[in-house]
Amino acid sequence: MRTMTAALALVLLPALALAQTTPNWTTGYVPPSTEWNALWASKADYTGLTGEIARAEAAEATLTTTAAAATTAATSATNASAAATTAAAAATAAATNPVTVVAASGTAQSLAFAASGNATYDVTKTGNVAFTLSGGRAGQYQTLTIVVRPGAGGFTESFPATIKWPGGTAPTPSTSAVNVYTVSTPDAGTTLIGSY
Repeated sequence: MRTMTAALALVLLPALALAQTTPNWTTGYVPPSTEWNALWASKADYTGLTGEIARAEAAEATLTTTAAAATTAATSATNASAAATTAAAAATAAATNPVTVVAASGTAQSLAFAASGNATYDVTKTGNVAFTLSGGRAGQYQTLTIVVRPGAGGFTESFPATIKWPGGTAPTPSTSAVNVYTVSTPDAGTTLIGSY
């Protein structure tokens, strides 16, 4: 009798377990994903997972919000740092490469290398102008940038014959367009090297 009860229990227990967890499912049945999802959704309440999932989702949302705020703060700090760096670079450039504006050139214009660093002149022609160069600092390679604007009247510009131009020939400037010249000196103005 015991043997028969044990055998009956072994046969019926899997069927009872199957009936509790998989209603209307038979051996060999493969449920579609909708049935699996429904089964696990109904089981989540019994296992306590629904509350855990909600808490995990809330924690994830908090972390996402915190991470986004940290990213925004880091971006703002980076932008502020970049703006400060740009302002500092502009101040340094203005200090080491000052721009002198000459609104009316006349017929003679004296341009000087900076006491230290480089210099830029922005000249508007009001006559046929002859440029002279002076200054320069020993021990520094200095550059003088000259932006010449045409003004009204088709005026010309000329430079000292001591400037060494590429190819050994001074440029023929345009009388109606902006011309940009660069004159460098490695030895306080003794040697002048030009480019156009």
